[in-house]
Amino acid sequence: MSRGNCPKCGVALKPEAGALRGRACSSCDGTWFDVLRLESLPERNALAHEVVTVYSALAAQSLPAAELDCPACGRGLVRGEYGRVEVDLCTDCKGLWFDRFELEGVLDPSTTRPCPKCEAPMRASHWNGVPANACRGCGGHWLDVRLLESQPDVDRETEQALDALIAAFAVPAETATKQTGIRCPTCKGALEACEHEGIELDFCFRCRGLFLDAGEMEGITKLDAPAVEQAASAMEAGARALGRLLGRLSRLTG
Repeated sequence: MSRGNCPKCGVALKPEAGALRGRACSSCDGTWFDVLRLESLPERNALAHEVVTVYSALAAQSLPAAELDCPACGRGLVRGEYGRVEVDLCTDCKGLWFDRFELEGVLDPSTTRPCPKCEAPMRASHWNGVPANACRGCGGHWLDVRLLESQPDVDRETEQALDALIAAFAVPAETATKQTGIRCPTCKGALEACEHEGIELDFCFRCRGLFLDAGEMEGITKLDAPAVEQAASAMEAGARALGRLLGRLSRLTG
């Protein structure tokens, strides 16, 4: 890789405007920071201070190679975890590389773990009252099935969503699965995938996790509504149809 280019996709990095003046990639939206330059600033704002803090905390550790080259000196980067976010750095020329959303993830205390699909940091959130990890990059959700099973005192709508998601996790027991090549964000094991009613679901059977792409949460809860609710809806529709029929008959015989 040529110096001055993005360590991920090879596009030439361009200087950013603003106090930090990092170098950004227009293709993958990653950013490179020269930590030496930030340390030499006469006055650091809170963001510059945080970037220096991240580098100092990681550089003090023994870290594995990241399989990326430094855009400043060309040597290999190493990778470390700050909070729940993986960050790449060069300990030779004191540089720090953030993929898209990673700096935001470092600054956000609700960050939980990297998304298994796009590697953007996920944040703790809720969907219809269901606890989930929402990806700010691709819009997917990671669910801890053990946590879903232990939710106490939930309302009816949340209970239906929980039942549907727990049932979705049980689907692969009777369905052929395939390897995805995607790693679980919790235990780093390989996720397995299977199709359920036209929706491909990704599972980790080691730590009982389930990943749903954007929009699949809604699809699963609609497909797997409890049978009693489906029956009730059918009875209500039948009652309305019967009422209309009786109304017509009364007009004809009246």
